[in-house]
Amino acid sequence: MDNSDKTLAGVCGLYCGCCPIYRAYKDGYKEFLMFMAKATGVEEVACEGCRSEKCWGGDCYFKKCASKKGVDFCFECPEYPCQLLLDFSETAAHRQVIFENSERIREIGWKKWLEEEDRRWRCPSCGSKISYYNVKCLSCGTRLNRI
Repeated sequence: MDNSDKTLAGVCGLYCGCCPIYRAYKDGYKEFLMFMAKATGVEEVACEGCRSEKCWGGDCYFKKCASKKGVDFCFECPEYPCQLLLDFSETAAHRQVIFENSERIREIGWKKWLEEEDRRWRCPSCGSKISYYNVKCLSCGTRLNRI
């Protein structure tokens, strides 16, 4: 895994490498991307990570806020955790880990954290990358125990 940048380390503490949109884009699941485009009314659904120019989240509030305040991650802000981040963490099951992730990034640094997350979000049977909502591995069919 290339850890030369923070592209897959969301400012909020999410790991982009296990996002269903990111996985579908990187793994070539065009039908899912077309379904998402139609469901959301956008022309194209594509993502290369939260810190990339091609981000599914588009003009992310947290990314703009962190840039304005001169921090790389929300947890580096004196106002952490702000109410918007708290609310964001409660709107989807996969977001409940942002505070735990942020603490881990603070402890070991973003490069090591990205390595850990890359290992964590793989099928235990075949090693294929998986998303946080996969119930089975799309490569080998192994049933997964996730969120």
